[in-house]
Amino acid sequence: DRNMLYTTLQDFISDPSVEPFFKTDKLVKNEAEIITGEGEVLRPDRLLLDGQKVTVIDFKTGKPSGVHHRQVRKYADQLEKMGYEIDGTYLLYMTANPKCVKVNETQI
Repeated sequence: DRNMLYTTLQDFISDPSVEPFFKTDKLVKNEAEIITGEGEVLRPDRLLLDGQKVTVIDFKTGKPSGVHHRQVRKYADQLEKMGYEIDGTYLLYMTANPKCVKVNETQI
């Protein structure tokens, strides 16, 4: 149902752990392409840029997976190689019970 989806999304982006990713004065880049030194194209869902600091966010559906953690860390690692300081890496799971997961290097 469309109204239910809208309500779920509104509730999710209003959650205190997620709201700063959507109500921000930082520069927002959605699906910005990052090209690695090997020519691979990476496309994180959302980057929040504040000078040389960047927050990496990737949206997912389905069950949490280690593959998702490795993917978002790969984005962060490449941005660090480009001279950015990583302010945080997050997975936002858009499921019946949406949740925000902070990704740390030790979780990979």
